[in-house]
Amino acid sequence: MIPSALSLGIEMNDIITTANAKAGITFKDETRVQITEHSKLVIDNFVYDGEKKTGKLGIKMALGTIKYASGQIAKSDPQQVVVTTPTATIGVRGTDFSSTVDEIGRSTIVLLPSCPTGWKNLERDCVVGSISVTTDMGTIFLTRAFESVSVQSSMTQPRSALLNLSMDQINNMLIVTPPRRVAEAAATVVRQKDALDEDMLGKDFLKYDELKKNYLEEDDKLAKNYLDTDYLVDFILVANTQILGSELDEFSQLLPKYDPRTGLKFFVENDFVYLNRESLNAYAEIRVPTTSAVTTRFAQDGVDIKQMVNSAGTTTITIKQSQ
Repeated sequence: MIPSALSLGIEMNDIITTANAKAGITFKDETRVQITEHSKLVIDNFVYDGEKKTGKLGIKMALGTIKYASGQIAKSDPQQVVVTTPTATIGVRGTDFSSTVDEIGRSTIVLLPSCPTGWKNLERDCVVGSISVTTDMGTIFLTRAFESVSVQSSMTQPRSALLNLSMDQINNMLIVTPPRRVAEAAATVVRQKDALDEDMLGKDFLKYDELKKNYLEEDDKLAKNYLDTDYLVDFILVANTQILGSELDEFSQLLPKYDPRTGLKFFVENDFVYLNRESLNAYAEIRVPTTSAVTTRFAQDGVDIKQMVNSAGTTTITIKQSQ
């Protein structure tokens, strides 16, 4: 484990972990990644030819939030840039975006406009690119500023919603200047080392006195400016709420009295509505034509959930599962 420092080099297979700190990485092709507190990022692959301006970049989001701004590789050949999360793959088309992964792997991706320092008008001063979000169930392209996708699992059909954000929230989300510094505060880089990497002769153990270290000077919570905070993680709740709200408005007639708190999930594709629910020990899914009038019933591990499609109808479809 290597503590971060300014100009610290990053190599393939490095794992960047932050605690109560942020870190910034600038790759040689000018790709920029900002990592917020309590995050974990893996550098899967990075190869770059400065003369030809070509290469490959692969990073994996394991936990937390990153802001990404494209460099030369994405501009020259977007197919060579891949960002993955536990539930989705993000294809970059030369633009900015944020990605957040929570403790159980759920991912929220937001397309961000690229804006210069001192911008005032979003439409006039900023440029919006596009990204793709892919799961096992399909691919969706985000092309509008602050368009968002929330992916609960790799089996989720990706669907987008446009976030309604205030100017203050927008300012907190945007990358407006290149983070030239490798790290803004303490972070760690995990790298494979062997015994030969340790310089035991260069250490003077007689000068090492842990008792002289004053930890109180390094952990003065009263001195922390909580106004200087990145609120992007809070936007994940905003995104999920707005995405769910737009879906419920659109399908309120198709699924009367739908309650997401039951754990029942749905998506609509090719004139069918797919209903699925996953419990601790079971997974069940059913496909119903959007023109049908039926009642579905999921009985899993002692939980019994009923959901109408269009109206109650005369047909009830029951799925019973137990451990």
